[in-house]
Amino acid sequence: MARWQPGMWVVGAVLLGIRLCAQEVEQEPLPVSWSYRSESFPIVAREQVATIVLPVPNVDSVLAEERRLDSLGVIRPYRFGIAIPVEVDVKEQGTVELLEDGRYLIRLRFVCPGAKTLNVGVKRYRFAEGTQLFVYGTFPYRPGYRSFAVDGPFPRYPSWRVEQFWTWPVVGEQIWIECVVPTEGMDELVLELDYVVYGFQPVEPLPEEGKKEQPSEQAVRREAEWTVRLIPQPAAEVVRIEVSGAEFERAEIYTVMGERIAELSNGVRVLNLRSYAPGTYVARVWTSRGMVSKVFLVMR
Repeated sequence: MARWQPGMWVVGAVLLGIRLCAQEVEQEPLPVSWSYRSESFPIVAREQVATIVLPVPNVDSVLAEERRLDSLGVIRPYRFGIAIPVEVDVKEQGTVELLEDGRYLIRLRFVCPGAKTLNVGVKRYRFAEGTQLFVYGTFPYRPGYRSFAVDGPFPRYPSWRVEQFWTWPVVGEQIWIECVVPTEGMDELVLELDYVVYGFQPVEPLPEEGKKEQPSEQAVRREAEWTVRLIPQPAAEVVRIEVSGAEFERAEIYTVMGERIAELSNGVRVLNLRSYAPGTYVARVWTSRGMVSKVFLVMR
């Protein structure tokens, strides 16, 4: 797959029936630093971890362009962020510490004032077996809120790969990179980042604190009449588009940077993912009842 260029805008999807910010996390490992305690091998406080403060991009110009395209009736994927180019070697620029069990802990924080969400583009990585990468946002962890929790651990396979991927957005102005490495894995560790995505609007509207939005009776009825699902999620080898209450017409697949990379038509509803890097993608699905955008994840 072609690499995306600096300055391109990031797109997302208006999710129907999937709530990014309220998706429960079940039985997922949490970052080591959240619960680690040791008098013999202490780790530094979060405030002392290496931090990179990023410039705030020109959101006004992006919103102005969005309004212009809206006025022209241009159909396009939903844009939620702007990619900020970075050249970061996490092993060299992060805080590296030795844990009591002999493993190494590497942490790095990015801060971008005003961001509603942040996620990172991993340019290149090489992990020894047993290495885990966690990406998380606002701390402390809020049970029941996916975006306040953890994206990871990566990789979800037993050996290392050298491949680009994008992490899932987390809510807030901070994003943490945490890597736990076996003692013998430090020499071959490679973890290089080339983008941090500044989310200027949420992937979907965030619920207000202490409130739960109740959908209108009409909205519930419309959603019940026809639905589009991508199965399985996350996917590894293939993803299948299931439509109920309407006729499938076609689908287009986009990267989160807005690059169209595939199209399904003539009744074909199964997408082969073997050539896709792990990360987040957007499917725009046309049916006899209308078009809907869906986010799906590729993980291995």
